[in-house]
Amino acid sequence: MKYNPATTIKDLRKIKKLNQDDLSRIIGISPRNYREKENGKVPFNQYEIIKLISFFEMDAEDAYNIFYVNAENSLFYKMYDSNKFLIKSQNKVHNK
Repeated sequence: MKYNPATTIKDLRKIKKLNQDDLSRIIGISPRNYREKENGKVPFNQYEIIKLISFFEMDAEDAYNIFYVNAENSLFYKMYDSNKFLIKSQNKVHNK
């Protein structure tokens, strides 16, 4: 593992002093599409993930953390986020 487990693709981009347009060109998508993906509105596809893994020289653990644990559009993140919401909602009901 080369990166902190909480690292995001945005963090990596900033470490390399790149902007979103630079990375969009590297993986071959439009800047607008890249922004949506980095902001978690649309997931990166497998081809884009492979290009980013290669560009940032990630190992398997880094890739897992960045694309499947920390990514706001990942299933794991959505499940975690919805569970936090459910727990907060249940606490409100029980505390009344």
